[in-house]
Amino acid sequence: MLQLHICNAADFTSFSEDSYADFLDQDECARVSRMREPAAVRFLQARFMCKRLLADQLGVSLKQVNFAYTENGKPFLPTVPNLQFSISHCRGAVAVAIASHPIGVDIEDMDRGRKNRAWESPEHFLNAATATAVLSAPSADKAQVFTLLWTLLESQVKLRDSSIVRAARHLRIALERDAQPWRVRTSQDEHGTGVAWLSWSQGGQVVSVAMDSASAETYESAATVEIYRWPERDKMALAMLARG
Repeated sequence: MLQLHICNAADFTSFSEDSYADFLDQDECARVSRMREPAAVRFLQARFMCKRLLADQLGVSLKQVNFAYTENGKPFLPTVPNLQFSISHCRGAVAVAIASHPIGVDIEDMDRGRKNRAWESPEHFLNAATATAVLSAPSADKAQVFTLLWTLLESQVKLRDSSIVRAARHLRIALERDAQPWRVRTSQDEHGTGVAWLSWSQGGQVVSVAMDSASAETYESAATVEIYRWPERDKMALAMLARG
């Protein structure tokens, strides 16, 4: 099982303080109270989606879905270790991935505004070898290529429950762009070994799912990944951007 659920910003739910107390614990409520509104809205949407999906999978109420956290802040269900999940959100969408094996998901906007054009200086954010994929891309493709590489990096960090700083410094990714979908290649080191990815274009975003290579053998066909639109929970098809 590998499900990817996506909610676009236009479909975010408006939660009152009374309503989100139905699915957040005390620590999460305190966390929301410290956030500014755009971030709080995305956090609430992501937590509600994830807990609703997990509650449905387990046949329990929202209140019974309580997260524990690793030292790096990765949420997990201590009572159901065989049900894995990962959460990501950006300005334009929320993504929740659920599987029966370890996964990491990241979704990012390609257009982050004039003040955040990271693709113009990718060497400040990515390993030098990885940054060459952005630097060598045509101008029209640079934002998409950078966003893809960043989601690959972030999803790998979530999968491994590791450090974004170390991964950004050491993870070396090469893209083979002579065919569709693009092919992802990594160096054989502690950051790249044993990880496989599936990536899609989603409106103005790129979304990537990272998993162990052994698990990825089950998902050689993109059709075996179920992608759903929230809140309808209808299946939808996304254009596959890269894999490897």
